[in-house]
Amino acid sequence: MQKLLTFAGLVSSASAHATFLGGDGVQGHQFTVSDLKSGNFTVANVNMIPPHKWDSWAPGSTAIVTVEGTTKKKILAGTFKWQIYETGVTSFIASGNAPYFNCDNKGCDPASPVALKWKSGTIGDFTLTLQAALPPSQDKSKEFRLVIWGEDQDHEPYDFSATINFSYGDSSGEVLVQQQQQQQEEEEDAAAAAQLTVHHADNGLGSGGDAHCMEMTVSDPTHNEYWAAHSYQYPAALWPQGPCDRKKYNWFNRQQKVADGVSLTTLGIHHPKKKTKSLRGAAPTQMQVQEAALADDSEFLYLITNPTSPMGKQHCQELDNPGGTSSKYWASKGWKYTTPPWKAGKCDRNRFNFVNRETQNLDGFEGVTFWYLGIQV
Repeated sequence: MQKLLTFAGLVSSASAHATFLGGDGVQGHQFTVSDLKSGNFTVANVNMIPPHKWDSWAPGSTAIVTVEGTTKKKILAGTFKWQIYETGVTSFIASGNAPYFNCDNKGCDPASPVALKWKSGTIGDFTLTLQAALPPSQDKSKEFRLVIWGEDQDHEPYDFSATINFSYGDSSGEVLVQQQQQQQEEEEDAAAAAQLTVHHADNGLGSGGDAHCMEMTVSDPTHNEYWAAHSYQYPAALWPQGPCDRKKYNWFNRQQKVADGVSLTTLGIHHPKKKTKSLRGAAPTQMQVQEAALADDSEFLYLITNPTSPMGKQHCQELDNPGGTSSKYWASKGWKYTTPPWKAGKCDRNRFNFVNRETQNLDGFEGVTFWYLGIQV
């Protein structure tokens, strides 16, 4: 476990402007924190580490930032934001953000964390996390400031703000940096064809119960831009490493390209009595991929909320959209229904047996229906 930089007892609910030294004792991991200001959040700890011990602050590496603290405010939505500045450069050279929680067209769920995770419940102690890809240097100084801050549903004042100061390797650490780079290159060469595979099974939820498994394959995950920016959306609790169980999920539904070097395969279950194509562990043919893609027109989509909550706490949202991807509704609103978390199919009415609400002619589009279903036990 990397050692955290601790501010407990030093930061009041107003602000603190002192500079603190951080790092885990490894050459190339040093940083300082300055201009730390607590607003709605009272910050106790700030830490920044690279993905691996042999990494250092350098172009192409990633800074993993964690902020720990507590708040008495009820947070309904928000965003963890960052910008990187370099000494001698007039404007920021990189930026990004991550939402506090998972959100849909009905709002955000404080119990479904993305960047902001509660220790217990949905108020009090918390941990904020983000990953920032470090950009190439644009000046000789190689000195940088990573400015971080949080905005909740009220936008102002900020929940907190801080500046993390760091630099890319200097001459005094050049030999060690070269050794680290050589070690990295050796490991990369040894795993040149390596891929990261994670999967997510329905686990008894959704249309068809336990009938589908989604498998994501990421080529060269250490340098993959999509994975660097979106890996937080695939927590290990819901997306464990490894492929889907081919003995159970033996039917290929479809495969789609998520981004460069990233593919998502959806597998199902077929019964031996039916004369149909079996995956049998083999890669699907191009024809199978094309046929599956044509069959998936997004006419029916569903989303399970709070899938890990106790029985009775889950809900299923369903979009019935005649015409699918060729409809006027999809042309206007289709951006809302990304996969994941939305899946093709309908809510399981045997499980989600209570209608919370039914919205017909959704957003003024005739024939489009949106269902919000619950579980009555």
